[in-house]
Amino acid sequence: TVVTTWGLARRHFGRPTAVVAGLLLAWLPAAAWYGRIGAVDHHVAVAFASAALLGAGMQLVRAGREESSLVRPAVALGLLQGVMLLLWPGGLLQVGLVGLGVAIYWVTRPSRAEAARFGLALAGACAIALGLSSVFGVPEPPLPGGPFAPTVASRFQPLLFALGVAVPLSSLLLWRITRPDTVRVRALQATVLALLLAALAWACLPGLASGLADAWSWLARAERFQGSVIESRPLLLPEGRLDLLAPAVWLSAFVYLAPFVGLGFVVREWRGPRRAERLLLALFGLGLAVATAVQARFFNSLSIPLAILFAGAVEWARRGLVTRVEGSPPGRVSLALAAGVAVLLVPTVGNSWRDATIQWAHVRGEPLPLTGKDRYWRSLDAVARWLRDNTRAPGDPWDAASRPTWGVLGHWQYGHPLLYRSQRPTVVGNFGDDVPGDNYRLSFEYFRASEEEAVELLDGLRARYVVIRPLDVARGSVGGDAILDRFADPDGGDARHHRLVFEQRVLPSPREAPRAQFRVFERVAGASVEGRAAPGETVEATLGYRSPTGRRGRFRQRARVDATGRYALRLPYATRGAPTGLELEEAWVLHAPGSKSTGRLVVEEQSVREGDRLRGPDLRSSSLE
Repeated sequence: TVVTTWGLARRHFGRPTAVVAGLLLAWLPAAAWYGRIGAVDHHVAVAFASAALLGAGMQLVRAGREESSLVRPAVALGLLQGVMLLLWPGGLLQVGLVGLGVAIYWVTRPSRAEAARFGLALAGACAIALGLSSVFGVPEPPLPGGPFAPTVASRFQPLLFALGVAVPLSSLLLWRITRPDTVRVRALQATVLALLLAALAWACLPGLASGLADAWSWLARAERFQGSVIESRPLLLPEGRLDLLAPAVWLSAFVYLAPFVGLGFVVREWRGPRRAERLLLALFGLGLAVATAVQARFFNSLSIPLAILFAGAVEWARRGLVTRVEGSPPGRVSLALAAGVAVLLVPTVGNSWRDATIQWAHVRGEPLPLTGKDRYWRSLDAVARWLRDNTRAPGDPWDAASRPTWGVLGHWQYGHPLLYRSQRPTVVGNFGDDVPGDNYRLSFEYFRASEEEAVELLDGLRARYVVIRPLDVARGSVGGDAILDRFADPDGGDARHHRLVFEQRVLPSPREAPRAQFRVFERVAGASVEGRAAPGETVEATLGYRSPTGRRGRFRQRARVDATGRYALRLPYATRGAPTGLELEEAWVLHAPGSKSTGRLVVEEQSVREGDRLRGPDLRSSSLE
C-alpha cells in the first residue's frame, strides 16, 4: 500500500511529495493497524486495493485529458473495481467514489466526440467489473439481506456494473440522435438516463429495495450488532462518548487542518491543467472522511489521500517559504517544516511506543510485556485449545459442505479464536448477525433465560458447549433465575442440564472470581435419580471437585420429598468416566438433614449423557450406602 501510494503521488505530484507521502503512510497508525504481523484481516488488502483503484481512476482521467490511449487504464480500472468488491462488499464506497469522479469527468468533456470516446472506455471498464462480479460474486444460498444486498456478495454488484455499462452506451446513442452541443445538456441527459434506468431496476426487481435498506442499516449502525463493534463506531466516539484526541491518535493532528488545506487544494486546482485527476483525489478523500466519521473502519483507506494531502501541504509550504522569505536557506526551511511535521505526529507516537517496547524486550531476551487485552485473548486461546484436545470434532472443520452435529455457543467476540483454534463450529461469531441472522439475537436471549428456556434454545441451535466469561455479557445480575447467574456462581448454581467442565483465569491473575473467568459448560441430559426419604424432608446431593485453576468447591442439588416419601434429583455430573477438566470425588453424597440420613451414589458418564433413571439411596433412616 505504501509503495502504491508513493507511485501514485510521484506520477501526479512529483518526487518530493511522493517521498513524504510514503513515509507518512508508513507511520500513520490508521494505515498500519490492519496490516500488523499477526493481524489477519481483509482490510489490509482493502487499503491496497483502494490505493490502486484511486490510481487507476486518476490515470484514466489523465489519459483522457492528454488524449492518449484509454485501453490500459480502462482495463486496470475495471479489474480493480471487481477485485475491490470481491475483497469486501463494503468497498462499494471506494468503487462508488472513483466511479462518480470518472463519470463527472466524462459528462463534462467539452466536445461530443471526446465524451463519446471516454464514455466507451468507461463502459468497457464497467463491463470487465461486471464479468468479475458475475462469475465470482453471486452465491447460490439465500442471503440475509435478500438477493440484492449490497453488504454481501450478491446480485447487487453485477446490477451496479450493468448500469455502469448501460448509462454511457445509452447516453452515446441519445447524443447521436439529439446531437447536443453543450456540456450542460449532455450532463443533464446522462443524469436523466441514469435515474430512469435506476428507477426501472427498482420497479422490476422487488428485492432491490430491501437490499438497499439493509445496506443503510449497516452503514448507519441501526443493527444491534453493528452498534457494538468498535470499528463500526464513529472515529470521534470510539467508546460511545466524544473523544477529540482519537482522530489525531490514528491520523495525526493534521486531520484537524485537513479540511482547510483540502479546501485550499480544491481552490488552487479548480482551474489548473491537472484539475481533473486531482479533484478526483479530493472527492475520494472527502467521501472517505465522511464515512470514517460514521464508521472508523474506513480510516486505513482514508489515510491514503490524507497522507498525499499532508505531503502536498508540506511541499507547497516549502516552496512558498523558499521563494517568498528572503534569505531563507532551503535546508533551514526543510528543517523547520520537519519539526512542524513531527509536532503534528506527536499524538500518534503512543501507538508505536508499545510496539517498540515489545521489540526492545525481545532483543534483550526478556518476557514480552502483555497488556490486559493480550492476557484476555491468551486465556481464551487456552480455552479453545482445551476444547480441541478434549472433545471429538462433530464433523470435518475444513469441509464447507458438511453439517456438524453440534456447535459451541459463546459471546460473539469469541467467534474467530474459538472457530480457528479449537476447530469446532461456533453458533455465533465475529460477523454477528450476518452468519446466520437469528443466532446473534438468540445468543443473548439464552444468557438471560431460565435454565429450562436456555436448554430449549441450546437444542434449537444444536449447541453442546457454552464458553462464557460472565462479565462479557453482564456486569451484574441479569435476573434471579437467569442461566448467566448460574454460570457466575462458583459452583455453577443448581443447574441440572449444564455441567462445568473447564475454567481458565485471565492470566496471570493467581486469584479471580468465577464471574471474571472463562468457563466452559456442557449441555447434558443429567442422570435422573429417584429414591425414598421422609415426607416433607429436603434431600441435598453434593459432589466435591477441584477445578483446573486449583479452586475447590462442591456441586449441590436439592429436592423436596413428596407426600408419598419419594424424592427426585437431576445430577449433571458423572463420578465415573467423566471426560471433564475437573477432578471429582468418587461419589455423590446424598443427605437428608432431618433424619440425619446419608447415602452415596456412583453415577456413570453414560447415565449423565442419556438421562438414565437411577435408584437413589434410601434416606428414611440413618445409613450409609
